[in-house]
Amino acid sequence: DYTARQGDEFINLMLEDVNGDGDPEILTTWSGGHLEILDVIGRSPQGAYGSLFQNAGRRIEQRHRPDGSLEFLITSRTYEETGTEPPTYETVPYVWDGHTFAEARAP
Repeated sequence: DYTARQGDEFINLMLEDVNGDGDPEILTTWSGGHLEILDVIGRSPQGAYGSLFQNAGRRIEQRHRPDGSLEFLITSRTYEETGTEPPTYETVPYVWDGHTFAEARAP
């Protein structure tokens, strides 16, 4: 059961195996103000559905990885600029680590 807050706009709903386990997950994307909102919903081994990953950013992109899973690239404001500088943004990749989608920053 999903409800939208005033100002939220539904963008997309997809069924796709995002973590490479052979079962499709539900991807929902929303727009709320200046943000895109992503929720990945999957089934637990017991059969109940729950959120595997929620995040938001200025822009969310998806990229297929060689193992069949999806990588999410989330671009967000860093808030590291000074008062006179324009906003700065950073793109962080998130990949499936076997349990959840975790940051995959380069070492």
